[in-house]
Amino acid sequence: MKCVICKHGETREGATTVTFDRDGMTLVVKAVPALHDKNIGLIRIRQTDQNPDKDAFFQ
Repeated sequence: MKCVICKHGETREGATTVTFDRDGMTLVVKAVPALHDKNIGLIRIRQTDQNPDKDAFFQ
Protein backbone atom coordinates (compact mmCIF):
# COMPACT_ATOMS: atom_id res chain seq x y z
CA MET A 1 0.00 0.00 0.00
CA LYS A 2 1.31 3.49 -0.83
CA CYS A 3 2.03 5.88 2.03
CA VAL A 4 -0.82 8.37 2.47
CA ILE A 5 1.60 11.15 3.47
CA CYS A 6 4.59 11.01 1.10
CA LYS A 7 2.78 9.17 -1.76
CA HIS A 8 6.10 7.50 -2.70
CA GLY A 9 6.96 4.93 -0.04
CA GLU A 10 5.40 1.54 0.40
CA THR A 11 3.96 0.71 3.79
CA ARG A 12 4.40 -2.67 5.45
CA GLU A 13 2.29 -4.41 8.06
CA GLY A 14 3.91 -4.63 11.45
CA ALA A 15 3.48 -3.76 15.08
CA THR A 16 4.66 -0.93 17.32
CA THR A 17 4.59 0.14 20.94
CA VAL A 18 2.51 3.18 21.94
CA THR A 19 3.13 5.11 25.15
CA PHE A 20 0.61 7.46 26.77
CA ASP A 21 1.53 9.87 29.59
CA ARG A 22 -1.00 11.75 31.70
CA ASP A 23 -0.93 13.26 35.17
CA GLY A 24 2.26 11.44 36.16
CA MET A 25 1.01 8.04 34.97
CA THR A 26 2.31 6.09 31.99
CA LEU A 27 0.47 3.47 29.97
CA VAL A 28 2.45 1.31 27.54
CA VAL A 29 0.60 -0.73 24.90
CA LYS A 30 2.74 -3.26 23.03
CA ALA A 31 2.13 -5.08 19.74
CA VAL A 32 -0.25 -2.45 18.33
CA PRO A 33 -1.02 -3.22 14.65
CA ALA A 34 0.57 -0.55 12.46
CA LEU A 35 1.74 0.30 8.95
CA HIS A 36 5.39 1.37 8.65
CA ASP A 37 6.80 3.61 5.89
CA LYS A 38 10.59 3.32 6.03
CA ASN A 39 10.95 6.09 3.42
CA ILE A 40 9.91 8.85 5.85
CA GLY A 41 9.89 6.91 9.13
CA LEU A 42 6.13 7.21 9.57
CA ILE A 43 4.17 4.76 11.68
CA ARG A 44 0.44 4.66 11.06
CA ILE A 45 -1.66 3.08 13.80
CA ARG A 46 -4.43 1.05 12.21
CA GLN A 47 -8.01 1.65 13.33
CA THR A 48 -10.11 -1.44 13.84
CA ASP A 49 -13.43 0.30 14.32
CA GLN A 50 -15.73 1.84 11.71
CA ASN A 51 -13.69 5.06 11.27
CA PRO A 52 -10.61 4.12 9.21
CA ASP A 53 -10.22 7.79 8.20
CA LYS A 54 -9.14 8.61 11.75
CA ASP A 55 -5.92 6.57 11.86
CA ALA A 56 -3.21 8.02 14.10
CA PHE A 57 0.23 8.94 12.75
CA PHE A 58 3.51 8.91 14.68
CA GLN A 59 7.04 9.72 13.69
